[in-house]
Amino acid sequence: MGENVLKFGTYVRVGNAAEAYELLQKNRNNKIVGGGIWMRLGSRRVATAIDLSACGLDQIEETHDLSTMKVGLLGMAFKGESDDIRSSLSYKLKRLLNLKADRVLCTDPYVTVDEDLEPLDVVLEQADLLVIAAPHRAYRSLAPRVPAFDIWNVLPSAAAG
Repeated sequence: MGENVLKFGTYVRVGNAAEAYELLQKNRNNKIVGGGIWMRLGSRRVATAIDLSACGLDQIEETHDLSTMKVGLLGMAFKGESDDIRSSLSYKLKRLLNLKADRVLCTDPYVTVDEDLEPLDVVLEQADLLVIAAPHRAYRSLAPRVPAFDIWNVLPSAAAG
């Protein structure tokens, strides 16, 4: 059997989701490396390994017991005001949260190809914690009743948790 080797051309630790998105768009061979959780086993070369550890996502788990919580992901598209889910960081985050949270509820006003999406009002009503996962303008006026992690900085600062 051949040896599995994963090689990175460049390793970048981004500070927010917008930086990660920009790097993903520059080259199809740039990949998110969340502790390797999303990397397929095999020999390959990644142009740029994008590390999200400085985005503050770890604060969610440090400050909340996700195993008892319903987490609402607002925005599943790969960018704001879009219905395109290709290269979406939201689905990567959903996979990770599914391993840790009691339940993950997702919504997006533009995406129509995902049958698992819930209406925004359902997610806002049922979630114990929110993550703004795509920078849709529709989220700018929200006043969440639960803690909200706004990795895109779209909420008014008083609303973000």
